[in-house]
Amino acid sequence: MTERIFDFSRTLDYKLFGDMIAQLDDHEAAKAVANEAREVGFLSTDLVDLVIPEPQWAIKGWLASGLNGLLAGQPKTFKSTMMLDMSLSLATGEPFLGMYAVESDPASVIYIQEENTIQDMRSHFHSLYERYGVGESWSLSYPTKKRDSNLHHVFQWDPNAKKHAHAVRSFTRRGFAVEDEHLQWLGEQIVAEDVKWVFIDPLYKITPPGMSLNGDQTISLMTRKLDALSEQTGCNIIVVHHQNKDKSAKGGGKVMGSNLIWGWAGQTMWVDRGVEVEAYREGERQTIHRISVEHDFRSMAPLRSHTHLEYQGDAKWSELPREQFIKGGRPASAGKAEALDQMRRQDSEGYTIDVNAFAKKYERDPKTIRNWIGESRKAEEL
Repeated sequence: MTERIFDFSRTLDYKLFGDMIAQLDDHEAAKAVANEAREVGFLSTDLVDLVIPEPQWAIKGWLASGLNGLLAGQPKTFKSTMMLDMSLSLATGEPFLGMYAVESDPASVIYIQEENTIQDMRSHFHSLYERYGVGESWSLSYPTKKRDSNLHHVFQWDPNAKKHAHAVRSFTRRGFAVEDEHLQWLGEQIVAEDVKWVFIDPLYKITPPGMSLNGDQTISLMTRKLDALSEQTGCNIIVVHHQNKDKSAKGGGKVMGSNLIWGWAGQTMWVDRGVEVEAYREGERQTIHRISVEHDFRSMAPLRSHTHLEYQGDAKWSELPREQFIKGGRPASAGKAEALDQMRRQDSEGYTIDVNAFAKKYERDPKTIRNWIGESRKAEEL
């Protein structure tokens, strides 16, 4: 078989556009446009009436096919955890985070992880076994054959263990960078496995040596090469990136480095970590992480929306109504303020504090609630 050579020197030009139209649509007008483009190198035909497939939801409200994009946030906001979950849901058709339906057909996925360790990745895989109902029959393997000394660790999620599932191949700490040789290798993998989704985590780790994310020229070059790969293989590319520390920033001002990164993305998921809640659930104390996700789309409705989540660890997620999502202060502060108010009512009105209801509201054990009330009474006496 002749090796396919990919061209990363340019993004979509008219000639390539003509080739794509011919593949996407059998309409006679599309064929005529494609033929003209190949011959003269530009398009003179009016494209207003030409039917080109629109982006479609893969996971409604979360991810659209046909748009490259970003999953961005501060460090330690569970970006990688969410992206791996998304990879597996797209490959199996099972709900994302256990809640959000996958609307596209199951498809093969490549997940390039350059930041987390192999041990971390294995732990993440195993934490998802139960939710995806696949058990230990889904195997992890370490192929010994390697392309070069920098590209050698592979996790293979076995698609034969679940009917209709596709493969998720995770390449971990392989030294991947947005350079022609590595992109050529990735293109070969995409074509060989008929991959529809490529997830890359994170952007700063795949920046070519000697280049800076702060430079517009660097970002322009990198995104142009990623677009070329996407266009020539038909895959969707989603990249994890970090936000800067400016909480007041908007749009492209939120990303670390050049704001051209945001300009490139057709869809962006902004992940913001709220508070950690020490909750009392199922008879034991648990640490609950609250996460806010802002969805930003260029061509899908709604263009912007928010989702509020709780993460309990071990791949357990739940959605929170907006009014219950407390951000910027620990819920204990609100609970203690209410404890003081209820104690004052108890003293002045003979009001009876329902400790158990109070504990359920703030997800604390009754002993903690009594301590809050006791602290409030001591503060009043002082």
